[in-house]
Amino acid sequence: MLYFITPLRAKAASKNWEVEMECFERMYNSVLGQTCDDYHFVLVCHDVPECINPASSKVSIIQLEGELPTTKREQSKDKTRKTDTGFDFVTTQSSGKDNFVMLLDADDLLNKHLVEYVSKHAQENGWYIGDGYEYSYSTGKIIPLQKIFGRLRFDAVCGSSFIVKLNEKTAKAILSGHDFVAQNCAKAGFPLQKLPFRGAVYVINTGNNHSLLSIAPKTGWRKYFPTTKYLKMILRLIGVFTKDETKDFPELTKMMQRKY
Repeated sequence: MLYFITPLRAKAASKNWEVEMECFERMYNSVLGQTCDDYHFVLVCHDVPECINPASSKVSIIQLEGELPTTKREQSKDKTRKTDTGFDFVTTQSSGKDNFVMLLDADDLLNKHLVEYVSKHAQENGWYIGDGYEYSYSTGKIIPLQKIFGRLRFDAVCGSSFIVKLNEKTAKAILSGHDFVAQNCAKAGFPLQKLPFRGAVYVINTGNNHSLLSIAPKTGWRKYFPTTKYLKMILRLIGVFTKDETKDFPELTKMMQRKY
């Protein structure tokens, strides 16, 4: 079983709740669209999105009360609190030795084969997503994220990048922040493998992101490829990006069809 834990920002703290809900629904649909149903989705929030079915056996909703975060510092603490709450819930529900956990941000997207792969390789310790995509909500541009041309790996910039087998030794590592998960799992004796395909999409520039608006450099080699079209052409020639890779991300395809 793969448990997804998603902390959702409170409506009162959102800069644009409509966009927040649009991105959340895309993310949630990427969970529902998995080719294998061996998963459980845990949402921790103040406000329950209309698109989610609380009665579903595949979903658990933990609705928090109390003071709403307003400053960036408070919002960061709120996200941590919600993540910890979801994790505590999962640890009480998880009973099998082959259960995995993934912290999934409310606006990122999943490869539709992710759960199926995890289910078929349940004997492993877990994986880090080294290769994925960066998608800009504001411009519609998409580029591959992987360690090439000096760029950072996907897991270095996106929090939705680790699937870890849950046990006493990995529990602390899972909550240590995505910069340290792989390192701390290795120290605990449970080294992670690189997922052998592009596992997720890091959605940026929504106006609501907790993290950086964009990690794409403004200078250097990328300035010579101002459009997604020409960037893809070059990357295809060197074998980095193929025409059919985005087919495993149906929700990404829908987002790319938006008008800007």
